[in-house]
Amino acid sequence: MGTIKLNPDNLKKKIKGLRDKADEAGRARASIDRESENLGDPSPSKAVDTFCNNSATHINDVRSCADRIESEMNRIIELNQSGVATMNGGTITVENVPDTVLKGGKKEFDTWSQGALDGKDAQTLLNGGAPKSGRTSSEVQASMEANKDKSSYATAFIDGVGPENITKLPITFATGQQQEEDGFNTQLASTLGNILAAATSSWSSEKNKEVSDKIVQTVDCENSDKDPRNQYFEQIKEAKQLVALNYILGSHDNDANYVNDLRFGTDFLVRTAEGLEKIDPEKIETLHLNAKVSNENNKDKAFSAMYKKGHSFNPMGGVLDAMGGNADAALKYLAPSTKDGKVDASRVEKLTKYDWSWDPTGFDGLTSAIAAASSKRSSTATTPSGGPSESERARQLAGVAVHEIAANVPQANPHDWWWDRNKYPKGTTSYNDAAKVHIGQLLANCAPELTQTWNDGSAVNPSTGKKLPRAIEDDFNKLTYRVADNENATATIAAGIAKRATERSAAQIDANAGNKDEQLEKINEAYSQGSSALNHLTAIADVRADDNTKASENDANVKTAASAAALTAFTTVATGGLSAPFQIGGAVATTTLTSPIITNQVFGADKVKSTMNTNPNEQMWAYAVRDAANAGLLNENDFSAPGSENYSWIVKNGDGQHRIDLSKASQEDLKDVKSWTDTVNENVKIEVPDTTSPSGKKDAVGDPAFKTLGDEFNGTSDEGHKDGHRDAKNREQPGVS
Repeated sequence: MGTIKLNPDNLKKKIKGLRDKADEAGRARASIDRESENLGDPSPSKAVDTFCNNSATHINDVRSCADRIESEMNRIIELNQSGVATMNGGTITVENVPDTVLKGGKKEFDTWSQGALDGKDAQTLLNGGAPKSGRTSSEVQASMEANKDKSSYATAFIDGVGPENITKLPITFATGQQQEEDGFNTQLASTLGNILAAATSSWSSEKNKEVSDKIVQTVDCENSDKDPRNQYFEQIKEAKQLVALNYILGSHDNDANYVNDLRFGTDFLVRTAEGLEKIDPEKIETLHLNAKVSNENNKDKAFSAMYKKGHSFNPMGGVLDAMGGNADAALKYLAPSTKDGKVDASRVEKLTKYDWSWDPTGFDGLTSAIAAASSKRSSTATTPSGGPSESERARQLAGVAVHEIAANVPQANPHDWWWDRNKYPKGTTSYNDAAKVHIGQLLANCAPELTQTWNDGSAVNPSTGKKLPRAIEDDFNKLTYRVADNENATATIAAGIAKRATERSAAQIDANAGNKDEQLEKINEAYSQGSSALNHLTAIADVRADDNTKASENDANVKTAASAAALTAFTTVATGGLSAPFQIGGAVATTTLTSPIITNQVFGADKVKSTMNTNPNEQMWAYAVRDAANAGLLNENDFSAPGSENYSWIVKNGDGQHRIDLSKASQEDLKDVKSWTDTVNENVKIEVPDTTSPSGKKDAVGDPAFKTLGDEFNGTSDEGHKDGHRDAKNREQPGVS
């Protein structure tokens, strides 16, 4: 931080001096030009013209310099007039100017000073005064919106308005219409979110904690006033500000991918969450009921509007949603390292045991933070202190989350009447689309264990031998059923399963180098298990659709929109056509999804529909054959089979060896791979070992690699669908634990 001191009177004299010198130089230049012209421009090579042009440029530079200095002077005078700066003995002092601003030149200073002016004017308006600038609240808000993503502006604004006033602004600056529709100024709250994110992402840890503490104090619904009536009204006021804070921190998803668009500072989010978790949730639930009563009795229009609109009253809703956009903060808060070097995931358990039934939007925030934290399973970062790594913390968090959400947050049936809900266990919550998508991302980030569970019932990662903490098959089935009527959720889970299958195949090819039969068997295993898991998922989706519609759809060939989306996602990932959402770690080929798969954005509705009649067995066979071919496990003669030249997915390497490229394959191409391998088995002669022959070899028709690769392959998808159908039917229905 630095200080700027300015004596305007003295500087005005200096500015006048610069302009006087520029004017004097201009007159001298004109005089020289005239005299040269009168003498017939005797100087060679038009030297006078060159002099005149160059001198004019320099004279203008001096005048521009004077203008810039004057502009900065006027800005500082404006800061003094608004109360941001102070004046003593003719000298204006501007304190606490960030070093980045002092070094950033005029543009940076202008940005910072505008933030300081806006913050001061906002504070004045908030307190019922009239800014010296004469601006209205609308004009201040317009400036805030225009500068909301600039860190220097954001810092100055927050310092100017005061952190303790952040949550008050959307309430106070709400028009009558805004109060009736939302209860507060949602546009201003959204703008404040950008400002907070821009500031907190650039601040020191100490600054973040200081500001966080002041903000939390404005929404803690505590009051020391001994008069109970005053306490009640103070609590109502702070409850409104809490709703506004949730909107400030959450409600930033312009690209509709169910992930917060803003990245708030990690220390700010963690500190804020630590403060907000101390608020008594039962007190807030009571205040939420007061908002409902206010709505019924039309007492407090703003408060009732907050209730009617479905804004989150939950103290944790907004900050957890914000953590969905900052995986570092989510992991640091939800799964910190303990002093003895262990992982503490107790907050996950505590938060899932909270009664979210009265605030499903808040539950959405929790699932968002958990999903973000689970993406750190692919992290390669180590802990400087030698404690558990980020990936290990994320692994343990994921397991605890899978189990605790399944156990503690039953799903409400949206079709039940209110009297039907008397049968619900405590905590039964309406899962909105956002929560379903986030849980889908969590399950996708547990793809190794999920795949293994749906094949042999054990939530163990075969690559590491580690079991996912607490998670069991029943948990996976419960959560999958709850989200399986959402296309984006099933697509996300399927994408994780597909990535796991392709990575497992590649890893086993490398691990068993030199052992062709073992490599082929492991490719078979990877895609057989992937097929089983995929069809387990689609079966659950079909059953869930059946339960939702109360219709009989027992035919395994009938695909719901959700199961079709799952097939599309699996196909796209397995063929190498989707990579952006994935984050690949260095250790044990760990891959996670950093954001959910949004089907319409990634695939388009038409492509999803095109998978309705897809044969999973044919798809899996195509991927297995591709991996075997590209690992050099097929006989080169295979590619001379009749019709091979007609397949665009058969290509040559630079060394002339053939490979299979499915990156641009259509559904028909995937079917053609099976046709091609059938042709090879019927027509291509290959030498194979034969101990009974003098030469030790004999001719055979077909490539023996296909037999090893396809051993018991075709039954896996059907078995997976059967198991998934059974587990879904034996599992819960919405509203029943």
